[in-house]
Amino acid sequence: MLTLESFKLLGAKPGRLTPGTGGVPDITFQEVADVLASVPYEVSVYARLIYGQEWHLNGTLRQVLLDQLHTDDDETAASNVDYWPRIIQIAVGTASSAYHLTASQKAVAMGVKWWHTGHEQDYQAAASILDVYDAEIRIALGKWNEKQREDNASNV
Repeated sequence: MLTLESFKLLGAKPGRLTPGTGGVPDITFQEVADVLASVPYEVSVYARLIYGQEWHLNGTLRQVLLDQLHTDDDETAASNVDYWPRIIQIAVGTASSAYHLTASQKAVAMGVKWWHTGHEQDYQAAASILDVYDAEIRIALGKWNEKQREDNASNV
């Protein structure tokens, strides 16, 4: 059964000093890659960063979010070029750590004196996109696991 923890198989691992038990593993790198190939690119990047802990994809996910939030029309973004990247970084950091920040902690991370309603709305917009990505990867995992159960039942 494939779980969200299985995405850690995608990360490079150093050689083990102790010999393994041998045999065929329950879940392989290829199976995890197959699931990621079945979802859109941005969902794959999200899963690899959040669950596979491939931290080098942080900039890629932030750029994907920046493109999706249509920030060019925003007056705040025009006056402060760091505004949206900071909002997005807070949302990605919160998603990757599963630690929710208070308003004052968000204000400090943002570099502002007060965390306003506008900040929270923009943060929630970025966080909701990440929630959609999370739901899509969970749905893909569920479909893959269901297919495996059906294949195993037909082979018995």
